[in-house]
Amino acid sequence: MNRLSIINDKTINYLLLAALAALLLAPFWLKPAGLGRPEDACPLVIVTPHNEAVRFEFELAFDRWHREKFGRAAAIDWRNIGGTSEIARYLDGEFIAARQAGRAGIGIDLFFGGGQYDHGRQARRGQIQPSRIRRTHPEWFAESVITPSYAGETFYDPAGRWFGCCLSSFGICCNLDVLAELGIADPPAQWSDLADSRYFRRLALADPTKSGSINKAFEVLIQAEMAAELRDRGITAGAAAADDLEAGWRRAWMLLRRIGVNARYFTDAASMVPMDVAQGNAAAGMCIDFYGRFESETILRNENSARLL
Repeated sequence: MNRLSIINDKTINYLLLAALAALLLAPFWLKPAGLGRPEDACPLVIVTPHNEAVRFEFELAFDRWHREKFGRAAAIDWRNIGGTSEIARYLDGEFIAARQAGRAGIGIDLFFGGGQYDHGRQARRGQIQPSRIRRTHPEWFAESVITPSYAGETFYDPAGRWFGCCLSSFGICCNLDVLAELGIADPPAQWSDLADSRYFRRLALADPTKSGSINKAFEVLIQAEMAAELRDRGITAGAAAADDLEAGWRRAWMLLRRIGVNARYFTDAASMVPMDVAQGNAAAGMCIDFYGRFESETILRNENSARLL
């Protein structure tokens, strides 16, 4: 009896190992033909906070352009190590180690994602190289095509070290089914709506110290509240005194604190916010436009549901 038990235990272990091996190898076996890269593909290493959907679209378009332009495929090696702030810390650490070791670079070609602050900081530290694109295509940077700046935002570096690749907006995503359960008839339409006590522990928020997009969303909220305070006081921005700006600053941070009270978590990945809202794990959340729109379209196509707004 004991010997039979040992044999059975070993058999179970072998079966478990076989099942694990099959699970690990299944993606390679089931991969559709034609997805592999040719051996002469041009490699490109990119570090990014973006999710798979964004990476897929950009890689598809870039590979198509590269084949037409140079007659070779492009093989992108995506390095997804966290949010924008975490990537910035990673780059700082890698460059410190490279300088100590006497190396010229860190083996990464592009930093894709983040905003003006993150890339400007890398530029000031001498950790990104200027591009030739302004010399090869000066017509792209005419005032009528890409303005250098607008509303306080800079769209590309004058020295050609970084460039904005898309214009994004920031807002609120919400689950209409969950709102109905909470007795909220009208979807949130402005930042202050998220401070409603009915959202207590039902908001999905990203950590602004980890996510560049949510860091920017918080900045937009602060600017909007400061502008609202000046309007309430009947003061134009150019005529605002220090006390007026301080009052607007306090107003903004009090709103952020009330919104934070309603949060059920602060995730490291901003892309998780619309996903959790779509699945009903949260009633609403703050997100960048393309994360919210992608998830909304996915739910509509796959489940024929318009619950994510």
